[in-house]
Order: sequence, then C-alpha cells, then structure tokens
Amino acid sequence: MKKELFKQLISEQQAAIAELNQAQNRSSNDADLEEGATMDPDDQSHQNQSTDLATFYGEMKTDNKAIIHELERAMDKKLEDVAYGAIVETEKIYFIIGIAVPNTTYQGKKVVGVSAHSPVFRDNENRTAKEKFILNERLLKIISIN
Repeated sequence: MKKELFKQLISEQQAAIAELNQAQNRSSNDADLEEGATMDPDDQSHQNQSTDLATFYGEMKTDNKAIIHELERAMDKKLEDVAYGAIVETEKIYFIIGIAVPNTTYQGKKVVGVSAHSPVFRDNENRTAKEKFILNERLLKIISIN
C-alpha cells in the first residue's frame, strides 16, 4: 500500500511540475521585452511582474522536486512506529510523516503531510499501531503504520 500511495503522490508532483513549467515559460516569454522596445511604464511593470512570477514558479518546482526526492527516499522504508517516512493510517486520514505533501485523497481517505518540525510530529513520535494519534487535541485510533 505504501509504495502505491507514494507512487500516486510522486505522479501528482510530476504533474504539478509540468504545469509549473508551462506557467514559467509563459511568464518568461511575457518578460522578454527587448531592451528599449518600450518606454511605457505599464509595459515595464508587466515585464517585472512576469519576471517575478517566473522566479516564483521556479521556486515551486524546486519544492516539488524535493518532495519527490523525499518520497523516493522513504518509499521502501519498513516502519512500525511514527517516524520520518511513515504512513499512519487512521479511520479517515493517511498521515505522511515528515514529508510536506499537498493534501490529496487515496482510497477514499484524506492524505495529509505532517512536517517533522510540527507539534503533531513531536506529540506522536514513536507511537505504534493501535495507539492514539494526537491531532489538535483530538485522539485518532491508529489502524496501521507502514
């Protein structure tokens, strides 16, 4: 199950990168005004905005590539407690521990990334299956950990 979920998450990140590539290319093309081609301040402002957007899209792609790398690194780890790279399954949610994946769904359940720096991680580190997972003062029964 872990491998399939991580493959889905990787695929979603790759699709996001492809969309960001297109957006970055559009912004880069919009920013490519020839020097001295215009004296209109509005055109200059649009060029600056397009350059900023292209840079922003590039940074987002870097983040998505880092998520892919982390998922690939953790995919084959066999874990039995809440630790980096684990999938913690509760009744309605799969928590991906230590990897900041965007929220999505898998097999009818929410998928939520939990940062290794978050209180949720600290509150639950080393818990095992059948224990309770603490989320914002709620106690969720852990069904399994992969």
